[in-house]
Amino acid sequence: MSHPKYPWIGNRISEENMASLYRLKQQTKKPITVLVSEAVSRYLSMHRDNEEQPQNLLSEVSDDLGAENHREP
Repeated sequence: MSHPKYPWIGNRISEENMASLYRLKQQTKKPITVLVSEAVSRYLSMHRDNEEQPQNLLSEVSDDLGAENHREP
């Protein structure tokens, strides 16, 4: 099965979350890309019930990521 190529957005994942993903990767024996894909699918599935437009979802995710990256330590 072929998947489209997209730029990696891993630089938007915090060090703490990346460390958690790595531990989960070791436990599950799944690549991090598969874990991220599963998480994105579940996230989008949750929001489908709200019948949001895709652009609104992208904006919401972008806002969430921006807030995460600008938190005070």
